[in-house]
Amino acid sequence: MSEKNDLNGEDGSDLDTSAPEESVAEAPQDGEDDFGDDAAAMTSLLGPERWVQFAFISAGFAVFFVVDKLLTTLAETDFGRNLVGASNPMIITTSAGIIGLLSALAGYRHPVARKLADEVVAELSEVTWPTRDETYTSTVVVIITSLVAAVFTGTFDALWSALTNIVYAA
Repeated sequence: MSEKNDLNGEDGSDLDTSAPEESVAEAPQDGEDDFGDDAAAMTSLLGPERWVQFAFISAGFAVFFVVDKLLTTLAETDFGRNLVGASNPMIITTSAGIIGLLSALAGYRHPVARKLADEVVAELSEVTWPTRDETYTSTVVVIITSLVAAVFTGTFDALWSALTNIVYAA
């Protein structure tokens, strides 16, 4: 009985359910999907969570880079040469990769870090970002204003320099 009420309008007439079927029928078939459609579908599927994951992956790469450089520098010292395998670049890079991966996973699973990242992404999703034209216009305004300020400051400096040369030369 509830299915009948869900399918019927308030006046008891059947609702038009052909629209969803038509939209499915109009979808491209046999792998004709446009890459943009796939990307949009994946974007809506992951939502803002993809940015949180990207942030932690980026942090893991940063940790990998720093640890790799530190271990390489350590391996070049006398202390590092005495460690077993410390001078082997493959061991250093693998160790740095494992440390970077574990740090990214630990950060992602840490409740405080995860909550902070989620809140940052939520705030940034509410930002109204400028369009390309607005960004272009703003950039042109900043460049012109900077040039005018530079010319004004340069002119004032030259006049002040000439005035001080006259005062101190006499």
